[in-house]
Amino acid sequence: MTKEEKTKPKTNQPQPEASQIPAIKKKRKKSKGPLIYTVILLIALSFGTFFFVRYQQVNNKYQDLVMSEEDKVREIVKKVSKLYTIPSFEEEKPQSKIFKKEEEIKIVKSSNKFFKDVQINDVVLAYEKADIAVLFRPSENKIVATGTYEYATKASDVSVAIIAPADKQDTAEKTTKSIAKNLVIVSKTTPSGNITEGVVVDVSGKEKAAAEKIAGAFGLKVGNLPEGEKMPEGANFVVVLPNASPTTQASQE
Repeated sequence: MTKEEKTKPKTNQPQPEASQIPAIKKKRKKSKGPLIYTVILLIALSFGTFFFVRYQQVNNKYQDLVMSEEDKVREIVKKVSKLYTIPSFEEEKPQSKIFKKEEEIKIVKSSNKFFKDVQINDVVLAYEKADIAVLFRPSENKIVATGTYEYATKASDVSVAIIAPADKQDTAEKTTKSIAKNLVIVSKTTPSGNITEGVVVDVSGKEKAAAEKIAGAFGLKVGNLPEGEKMPEGANFVVVLPNASPTTQASQE
């Protein structure tokens, strides 16, 4: 056999058709690169947002610390002026109050209807000249209540009864009303017995500071109703003035 015969392909053997040859699919490994990068990006964005928010919170707290009270009120006025017509800070500086304690809120709620919906961190702006009062809630950026200056600043009436000699009753009433505008006289009676020392009675026993203020205006002390005297009805405080001197009382005994 010649070399040509060895290398010459055999043509008499049938060749498989192309359609009969099974395709060999090569499995491609899915690249995890893009997915990993996406996850990393999302995490970075999340932490970036977190740190940005924290920064803003810290920055706001820092600003609150370094801002003067006047600056704080000025900022509040700017916010409120976008929601309600009030004088600019330059036109009139308002009296302002930020409610920080639950006790304060309980007191104002019980003493003035203007504050019936007040909450912690609410702010009241009161303009005496413009006769405007606004209760503002910074956390929701909304106006809670509006009214006149007098309506917002006036406390509920406090009832005072006077037990004093007839010739001292009018003077006692004038003195009482000069202490505070919301003190109202509910009764004036003369003592049942001899009283040598005057006293101011806190009927509920819970208003020591107010009782001391009234007593101070009369030069008296806070104490109990003298023996033999009847407690007047509807009074928060009772002002008792003497109708006898100690020497008179001693001589009668």
